[in-house]
Amino acid sequence: MNIRIRKMIVSDSEPLYNLLSNSEVMHYLEAPYTKEQTEQFLLRAGLSKTPLIYAVEKITTLSDM
Repeated sequence: MNIRIRKMIVSDSEPLYNLLSNSEVMHYLEAPYTKEQTEQFLLRAGLSKTPLIYAVEKITTLSDM
C-alpha cells in the first residue's frame, strides 16, 4: 500500500472530527472532542504556518502519485 503525507486542509475537519470524537480512540488520550474543539484544533495544529499535524491518505492509482 502506498500513502501520501500532506498538509491538512479545511475539508479535513469532518474526518478529523470522526476520529477525535470517538470515545474508543480517545480513551487513553483525553475526553472526546466536540465539533467546535475539532475545528479549533485543526486551525491551531493543522492549518498553522508550521503545522503540528499532517494528513495521511492512501494512494490508489498511479495518477494520484
